Amino acid sequence: MNYKFLILTIVLLQTLSSIAQPILTQTFKFQSGVYLSYEEFQRNQPSYNGNEIKAAYFHNPQTEEIKVEYIRVEASATQLNLDSIWGISIKGIPYVKVSINKPVKGLKTFAKMEVRGNICYYFYNDIENKKIPFSAYNPFTQRPYRTAVLDREVPVVREKMLRFETGAVTDFTYDNVLRWIQEEPDLVQALKSLGAAQAEKGLFKTLLLYDDRHEVRLKK
Repeated sequence: MNYKFLILTIVLLQTLSSIAQPILTQTFKFQSGVYLSYEEFQRNQPSYNGNEIKAAYFHNPQTEEIKVEYIRVEASATQLNLDSIWGISIKGIPYVKVSINKPVKGLKTFAKMEVRGNICYYFYNDIENKKIPFSAYNPFTQRPYRTAVLDREVPVVREKMLRFETGAVTDFTYDNVLRWIQEEPDLVQALKSLGAAQAEKGLFKTLLLYDDRHEVRLKK
């Protein structure tokens, strides 16, 4: 009898412990501050709270990116090493530090986590080199008389998915979304029926539907 009571007590305590951890939803507000590691972010426990620091940053309202110049700890007047930071939260919204190919000297880029849930989503602007074919045309015949391939820097948007439970990050693509939603055969079938080319517009909606069906809690 005592043995059964002990098992019941353990199960009850485990249940209460799970309930105590908040569910990560789109409206959940993270503690404002600096997160030095992803584990801190999972627990919503920044190393430095917002009222402990002072920062100089620039916010781009079009891209929702933040460029940080410095973050200073007020008590010690020391500046944090921006390379050691995983992310930041401003007014409850998390921003992930990202690496870009042509960073502005003295600034670090942080991308807004647009979707928060089991699968999180963010994007940021970048530059990459691409080989662009170039042709010179005869003005009289309108036919190319010389063709070359030139290296050009072109703007790109990098879209990322982050699995909250594990911290895994991958590109937000048709194939990757299919791999990450395997537990939902109806969503998988819906995407496959459209095909890679047509499914692009439905990827974001699929991610949101998956998150609605798969709640995830913050870590203890």
